[in-house]
Amino acid sequence: MAHVGMIAGAGELPEIIARRAYAAGTPLPTVALSTHVAAQLMPYCPTLVHYGPGQLTKIIRTFQRHHVQQVVMVGKVEKRFLFENPRLDLRVLRGLSRMRDYRDVTLLRAIIAEFAEEGLEVIEQTRLLGHLVTPEDVLSKQRPSPRA
Repeated sequence: MAHVGMIAGAGELPEIIARRAYAAGTPLPTVALSTHVAAQLMPYCPTLVHYGPGQLTKIIRTFQRHHVQQVVMVGKVEKRFLFENPRLDLRVLRGLSRMRDYRDVTLLRAIIAEFAEEGLEVIEQTRLLGHLVTPEDVLSKQRPSPRA
């Protein structure tokens, strides 16, 4: 299995993943995007750093230093954080200047492209949260009618 790292935003999901990795003894290099998230994850992430979402170069270098090949982005990251306290590195400024718009999907695609350029694959959250996903099948005793 590839070495996986996590970018952690707000919410419960980053902690669920961190606890599970910690319990399994699996290293999970983690970048927390706020001091609150960093404090929440500290007990479960021995390789934890805190950078703002605009410090993309530092985030990428952290993962490379820990030989991470795949990255999962988990938790809420409001784009207003990027603009309210702008600590934007040159990579982010260059990327923003090339964008046609600043919609969430556009920003996310640009970030994924930057990671890919550095050899980091962004993976779906469900790869680490599969135990929380309802399995495909009928969940009740009675099967749905063909009309349903």
